[in-house]
Amino acid sequence: MVVPSRDQIRDPRLGGGGPQAGFLESEILVLMERAGLTDSTIRTIMGRMPSLLNIASKKVSAMSFELLVVLFPFIMALSMFDLASPPRKGNAFLVIAKRPKK
Repeated sequence: MVVPSRDQIRDPRLGGGGPQAGFLESEILVLMERAGLTDSTIRTIMGRMPSLLNIASKKVSAMSFELLVVLFPFIMALSMFDLASPPRKGNAFLVIAKRPKK
């Protein structure tokens, strides 16, 4: 499952402000332990570059949808850097866990 992180971008100039929401990695681990889930893996996804590009694409689409269509391949190419080097902080966690076999 994808879980929001507390390390979301908080730059009001880019429209990323707002109330702090999300979880810390330690909080997710505690919740999974309480639920009885095992073999948990947590990976940070959507680091700073894709987050900024997401905010920028929202701003561009509000001005001109055609411009967003032209810029979309460039935005996607820049987002690929996130796959090459996983971020330490990001907007979300990818959480994988198993239920124990009975």
